Amino acid sequence: SNMEVKEQSLKFGFGGVSFIQQLAVNALFPVGLSTLERQFSLTSTDTGNISAWYDFAVLLVVFPICHFGRTTHKARWIGLGGLVMAAGSFVCALPHFLIDPYDPSHDHLKNSSDFGQCDASLDPITLADAAKCTKDASTTDGLASYTNLYFLIFLLGQTLHGIGSTPLFSIGTAYMDENVSQTASPLYLAIHSVISSFGPVLGFFAGGFLLRFYVDFDRVETVPVDPIDPRWIGAWWIGFVVAGIAILVTSLPILGFARELPEAKAHRHQSGNKVNAASQQAAKDLEELELFGSEINI
Repeated sequence: SNMEVKEQSLKFGFGGVSFIQQLAVNALFPVGLSTLERQFSLTSTDTGNISAWYDFAVLLVVFPICHFGRTTHKARWIGLGGLVMAAGSFVCALPHFLIDPYDPSHDHLKNSSDFGQCDASLDPITLADAAKCTKDASTTDGLASYTNLYFLIFLLGQTLHGIGSTPLFSIGTAYMDENVSQTASPLYLAIHSVISSFGPVLGFFAGGFLLRFYVDFDRVETVPVDPIDPRWIGAWWIGFVVAGIAILVTSLPILGFARELPEAKAHRHQSGNKVNAASQQAAKDLEELELFGSEINI
């Protein structure tokens, strides 16, 4: 029936957005961290901050979204959140298009702080340079990462991911619960959780597979290094582009959902009848119990 179709679209629409969000945030980022460190001269601290920034963004907006979203058009909040998540995925892929094509022979790969070491002291011929190397390492500015454009872009992408996903996991559950029957609600929420859980699983496999492709396959004619070369950098950015498109496609239909599905009133009426029936039965049982007690006293 038309009612079943709408409930199915509700279930799989929310599940689809949640699946892709989990794939992008909890799989594509962790898989590509070491790759991002090499290509954009980021430290492990930088990539750790990028990963944690998603949760920080959620923490900032979850209370305002829950406060204002509970009395307004929940589906529209969720759909707009999906569009924000899509923007976050596109922003995370943006550094690939801003940076110059990767050059494996570049000097910074031989001796740079993103590897946390200095090779001068390992070569007896350049042993005299070891003191200079130590001095350079000790004078590194701890805030230098915040002047790294690519680091800031990744932070922005994670911020958008966090803000966009918050309506889905807060008021999205309430919207689903309000628009399906009490008996179907647990099943729908369980299916939504299962679909979401498959996101990281598939994301890790997909992210590892995409890293087999050279990062600049779209900009160079010949690949300069072999995949077994330690200087190899895979195409980490493809996953974010695909995730952004997928979230965009699944979020647009959610924007068209009504503030309240037509069957929601019927579900509420049915639930109210059950509550009234239960109350009447409880009152009747209490009356019989009081009557039985009075007979015993006599």
